[in-house]
Amino acid sequence: MPFAIRSTISVAGPKVPASRPPDDASSKYATAEISAYIAIRDNVLEEAAQAPTSKSIKRAEIANDFVETCLKTPRSSYDAQYLPEPDAACERTRCAAAKMQIAKLRAVVA
Repeated sequence: MPFAIRSTISVAGPKVPASRPPDDASSKYATAEISAYIAIRDNVLEEAAQAPTSKSIKRAEIANDFVETCLKTPRSSYDAQYLPEPDAACERTRCAAAKMQIAKLRAVVA
């Protein structure tokens, strides 16, 4: 079954903050990769909402946990490998909302 990737972050990714050079390829790659994980999480969560099963809910939970791990505040030497903090803060809020939705889906399945 083909999956369409959807997310609230554009394909180009969020803007790079002024503190980093705008042509930093590593930063752009990391931002695009994290954005892809977010889109995958969104799709898996939507699938779980449409067909709540223990397996689909567990997949959504794993995907959300992984995205949360990607959004932790970076150590200074790894700043280029993370989303800019305003974008990360927004996505952490979405992760919390996803956790609540997963909990509701678990209650439906139980």
